[in-house]
Amino acid sequence: MQLILKIAAGILLAGAISSAAWFAVTLYFAHQASEHLQAVLADQKAQREAQQRQAEATRQAAALKKRQAEVRQQELRRQQLAEEQAEIELDKAFLDQYEPPSSCIDPQTDTRWVECVDLQRQAKKEFKTRYSHRNQIHQGAAIGGG
Repeated sequence: MQLILKIAAGILLAGAISSAAWFAVTLYFAHQASEHLQAVLADQKAQREAQQRQAEATRQAAALKKRQAEVRQQELRRQQLAEEQAEIELDKAFLDQYEPPSSCIDPQTDTRWVECVDLQRQAKKEFKTRYSHRNQIHQGAAIGGG
């Protein structure tokens, strides 16, 4: 009977050791799986953060590009207004100094009226050429002298 008890105790002991070993291996694999899962989650979080940073950088770049385009558009509009103002001032300066021929003060025929308009147009063209040439000389002197 003692032999049976010793065999039974040996079987129980072997079962307990086997169960403990199985439990230890299971815990090890569970721990490894947990660490792997945490690493995967950390990688996913890092990827999401990188995507968010990239999206923010893209958004900021788009906003900057839009602002630069607005600034260029405003500068172009200011330049156009300045050119229009200069043209208006040039036209005013021309009209202030232009004296039409006496026959053009009150033209009696359509033909003479057209001739007077052509004379005024030619005089205006010459005035603008002289004005443009004079400005180029002044700009050249300012660049060379300054």
